[in-house]
Amino acid sequence: LEEREDIIEYIRSLETGRGMSEEEIKNGYKNFKEMKSNKAIFDISQKHNIDIDLLKSFIEEIIKFSRFDGEKYILVRLSQKAWLFPKQT
Repeated sequence: LEEREDIIEYIRSLETGRGMSEEEIKNGYKNFKEMKSNKAIFDISQKHNIDIDLLKSFIEEIIKFSRFDGEKYILVRLSQKAWLFPKQT
């Protein structure tokens, strides 16, 4: 369902009256999804005061292995700030 909503949002963002090749549409959609994902990650990092590069690394690892390894990361919260650290082995 989310994919469908993204496609609709992407189509609505396109300039009307401008012809595009299939490759341009596919590349545009890929860029659209990447920018949307990056914005979501940025918003999360700002909301929780987590370093954006560490958050991206954390997300990429979860996606890569399709699982969360709680033994590898630790989330430290102090007051309104949070930090995500790799655990020392």
